[in-house]
Amino acid sequence: MLRKLFLFTLSLVAFASLNAQNLQLHFDPRHAFYGDDVAAKNYLTATFEMFKPDAWGSTFMFVDFDFNGDKRNIGLVYAEIARAFKIKDFALMPHLEYNGGLGTGFSIPSSYLAGAQYPFKLGNFFMGTYLAYKLNAFTELSHDVQWTLTWNSAFPNSKVS
Repeated sequence: MLRKLFLFTLSLVAFASLNAQNLQLHFDPRHAFYGDDVAAKNYLTATFEMFKPDAWGSTFMFVDFDFNGDKRNIGLVYAEIARAFKIKDFALMPHLEYNGGLGTGFSIPSSYLAGAQYPFKLGNFFMGTYLAYKLNAFTELSHDVQWTLTWNSAFPNSKVS
């Protein structure tokens, strides 16, 4: 198991060094806190995350891999991908997003978002916020609104962010 996790992590790091902003490994202690009703066991979650600005806007995406399956294999994969489109010097950017995933024997209902994003700088922080209409593809469709605020700061001298 440890060897498989090491090889998987090494593969993601190799891929991440080419395209991604970061790779994270988190411990999920739900079982320890809440017992079998919430989670059968504690598990790790690996997150691959990327943000790429370009001349036409920016792309953000992440994929979570939950190692909560049989023999600590991947039991759930969840992803979000978003694109903001720059329109000349206009402050607001059209924002499109997709969210969804798969688990062992089930799927996570997809969500589709469309709205407007506003990037700005506050001191040393690069901020972004967007407001979007959100269509959740549940058995009975759900029409919602989502507001998100993001931030990033590079320090010291842009060596760490």
